[in-house]
Amino acid sequence: MKRIMWITVLMVLMAAAAYANFLDEFNSSVLNPGWRIGWEDPAHWSLTARPGFLRIITKYAGGDTVWNTFFHREGIAGNVEITAKIIARPVLQGQCTFIHADYDSFSQQRPYVIAGFGNIAGYGEGVLGWIDTDMILIQYVDSLVYLRIRTNGDTVFTEYSPDNSTWLPLNSAWSPPFTEHQQSGLGAMNYPAFGATPGTPEINADFDWARKLTCHTFYSFIPLNL
Repeated sequence: MKRIMWITVLMVLMAAAAYANFLDEFNSSVLNPGWRIGWEDPAHWSLTARPGFLRIITKYAGGDTVWNTFFHREGIAGNVEITAKIIARPVLQGQCTFIHADYDSFSQQRPYVIAGFGNIAGYGEGVLGWIDTDMILIQYVDSLVYLRIRTNGDTVFTEYSPDNSTWLPLNSAWSPPFTEHQQSGLGAMNYPAFGATPGTPEINADFDWARKLTCHTFYSFIPLNL
């Protein structure tokens, strides 16, 4: 019986290691191996152009291909909080920088939740929350913003903050809880659906840091009387 208990604890500890918290402050000239890049264009991202930042230069996302989309190799298990500090200035329509989390694995090209900072044709410059097909934009003109995606049970939230202290809502929605094969990450692009054209000027999106925190709700079910 004790052996079974120990095996159970070991399995949970292994799961916790697989879905550990993650923080990257981009202080190295070499990309942390925890990241993978989708549709990479090395000329449009850098860790040395502005030391201490990951710089992603927006590129026209023709054919809905999102260039240089960084996503964390570890999946999401349980509740999650994804946060990033971004410095950018999307002054022309179509320019956008964002963090994302998905429900189907980003390899299937379907980011399900986006918290972004961009300029949308007809709406102007602001922060946006995009959950599945529902999107909201709130006017925001500062060049620095904190973006956050978090889940609580079967509800997902997109939020923003000017100071990493006061968090303001964008939108929220009910959805099935995140499963273990999901990914999270960040990116920047000139997006046709927001009004970008191949001639839209590229801008720098500087990520100061990115963080993922997970909450494992199943610990309370582990028997402690070993």
